[in-house]
Amino acid sequence: MAGLAQNAKDFCRTEIDRMLKNSQTKVIAPVITFGLLKSHAETGKTHFSDSEIRKSYDSAVEFLKDFLHHDVHIGAKYYDAYGSRMSRYHVLKPIGHLKYELVPPFTEQAEALAKWIPKRIQQHITERLGIVPMLKDANTRTKLADSPEKFQKLIRDQIDRTPANFEIFSFALIKVHLEKFACKIYRDTRTAARIFTESEANQVYAD
Repeated sequence: MAGLAQNAKDFCRTEIDRMLKNSQTKVIAPVITFGLLKSHAETGKTHFSDSEIRKSYDSAVEFLKDFLHHDVHIGAKYYDAYGSRMSRYHVLKPIGHLKYELVPPFTEQAEALAKWIPKRIQQHITERLGIVPMLKDANTRTKLADSPEKFQKLIRDQIDRTPANFEIFSFALIKVHLEKFACKIYRDTRTAARIFTESEANQVYAD
């Protein structure tokens, strides 16, 4: 029996990992699963309508926001197609129009998985985005900026971490650069448009 239970736990965790691997910009399937398992562990409920899945998903999102202290990668809008997609991960079985059954071995592992999934989602987001979720906090940003050398090293390390980090940090650097220098560039461009001789240019840029 112990071997069967271990196999069931490993199977469920493998499916959760597969959901995370297939996640693009937002973590959706693992959050839906977490919400359903949490509901089942608390009430014993196994049959869910689409509206009940949506409700448990919204509740799971709020729980995870508190757990993670951020909303990066979670909180995507729920669509009724998501319920049917959960069958590919052996979580739900369709039993009618927009009606589903939570099936074994997820029902058997509900309590343990409901404790494990938030930590696994946190690990996944950290591996994918590094320090990015923490930068929402102003105090964290201030501490990180105390040392210019350490801050520059942090940027270099994080920008090389993943393609997503490269996009995020590159966009942030370009945005800051434009905000800081765009007015000066615009002013200099307007000034240059009114310069017709070398002596005028020398006079302007000598000021």
